[in-house]
Amino acid sequence: MNYKYLIVGGGVAGTTAAETIRKNDPEGSLAIISDEPYRFYSRIMLSKPSFFLGKVPFDSVWLKKKEWYSDNKVELLKGKVATSLDSSKKVIKLDDGTEVGYEKLLLSIGAHARRWPIEGADKKGVHYYRTLEETKGILDQLKDAKSAVLIGSGFVSFETADLLRMAGKEVTLVMMENYYWEPFLDENSGKMIEASLEKAGVKIIHKMEVQKILGDEHVAGVILKDGTQIDCDMIVAGIGVVCDHKWLESSGLKRNRGILANEYLETSLPDVYTAGDSSEFNDLILGEVVQLGNWVNAQEQGKTAAINMVGRERKPFKSVSFYTTQGLGLGIAMVGDVRPLPDRKVIVRGSPEEGAYGRIFIDTSGEIIGATLINRGGELMTLTKLIEQNIKMTGKEAELGDTDKDLKMLLATALAPVSVSGNGEASAVPVEKPFEKIKVGWFSFSCCEDNTVIFTEVMNDHWQEWKKIFDFRHARVLKKHNIMDEFDVAFIEGAIASPEHEAKLKDIRSRSKILVAVGACAVIGLPAGQRNTFTDDQKNAIQFLIDKFGALPKVLKVADVVKVDADIPGCPMDPKVFLEKTNAVVKMLRPELQ
Repeated sequence: MNYKYLIVGGGVAGTTAAETIRKNDPEGSLAIISDEPYRFYSRIMLSKPSFFLGKVPFDSVWLKKKEWYSDNKVELLKGKVATSLDSSKKVIKLDDGTEVGYEKLLLSIGAHARRWPIEGADKKGVHYYRTLEETKGILDQLKDAKSAVLIGSGFVSFETADLLRMAGKEVTLVMMENYYWEPFLDENSGKMIEASLEKAGVKIIHKMEVQKILGDEHVAGVILKDGTQIDCDMIVAGIGVVCDHKWLESSGLKRNRGILANEYLETSLPDVYTAGDSSEFNDLILGEVVQLGNWVNAQEQGKTAAINMVGRERKPFKSVSFYTTQGLGLGIAMVGDVRPLPDRKVIVRGSPEEGAYGRIFIDTSGEIIGATLINRGGELMTLTKLIEQNIKMTGKEAELGDTDKDLKMLLATALAPVSVSGNGEASAVPVEKPFEKIKVGWFSFSCCEDNTVIFTEVMNDHWQEWKKIFDFRHARVLKKHNIMDEFDVAFIEGAIASPEHEAKLKDIRSRSKILVAVGACAVIGLPAGQRNTFTDDQKNAIQFLIDKFGALPKVLKVADVVKVDADIPGCPMDPKVFLEKTNAVVKMLRPELQ
């Protein structure tokens, strides 16, 4: 088998690359080798309560239909493991002995959950939480398990603790650290997360390791190094991820923790590229070689690598990476480089007592390079732009730490054009009064707010053009102070679950020229309206909750309450469809921009 384009890895980086290649080269032969037995699925969905608790159909996890591969002339080789690379012959060898040739190769091999190096970790009931197969193992045991032990402090343990408590399981979290997520977070941040875990009923044990796993074939409990015994039915180990690139050792490919690459995602071997979690690349914004592991970064790198593979242009990868998660009443975000190195200055913004706390990292040149945010998600995109623009913050540290100062004003001031007079004095350049911007509102009702995440990701790509066109009057994810006045367009995410929701939605409709329903919950009422499908017995069982919270007897989609001018379906929405609909709105409201 020989292909013009060969991709190793069928996740978000590899599949996005295949999609991008096909757009730019409709006929070049193309194959994806995936070590998983599945087509492309949403790893983000795996940790969503609606999926984990079985409130949405299992098939909602798929991001590509089976037909997509054949329709786009992409051959998917599922359940195949690459075992060696011969770059001189341009051949990948698989575990079944098959040799696959290529002209251009993309290594988007991702990372896997680090295995727990303890005797007995191979017992049934010890789980990892990264792939669909691993998730299925947890879900299969969930219905019978009563208690769980979580190992490690990080995204996986935080999200898993939230999900297991929702499922009614007893949860004990064992960590080696003094506080949660040490050292990437400071103690204040870690204690905020611990408080939310403990409030949810999670027992936390610090500075401790498991000595022994109890049970015969199946987990029955653990014994800690101090002799404490904890009975449990299942264990989930969240102790980081590793990139398995040992099979590339004989190829001569330069590797470190990941696969080394330049800013064009080109590796040390000719015609071999890398993207996603396995890529350790030259970051033009941070000015250092980094390895990042998140969905958005992998998706964008897949696009960039594909464009460079096709060869019509040579495009560097330039993006600020961020991570977000929500649960237990907290929104946690990390953006840029948040390593607590000794030569970095840390500006504190907010406080744990206020329930909203952030840290902004500044390097020796005075530039912002990263930030950690707890319940300060509205500042995420502004900080992303401040990092992206390499703006000097020397002398503005007090403003960065003052929560009465809007970070967007700092950004706007920093980006304002400057002129220099004959006497050498700098002043802002007068800007012509712009046309009237399109007034936008973004509102969320009953939903997981995944579409808000996609919205901010799209905004990250289009901020420079959008800030000239849109006036975001109401968007909690972007602004601390929101305005309810008149909107040219209102985007509505989520289903309508209460009389208060109904009244607010009708008010928004009365203020809006155009109203767009965004995401599955808004468009079809599901999965937020799962209770609509309950049996009478199930409805009777939850009636006390309906009464307690004053909810509507039936969850409604947006169109059940008000007139909807446009729909953007999906769970979450497709960014391409969102852009198409947004561009149509711009064309309708401001035809002079076309």
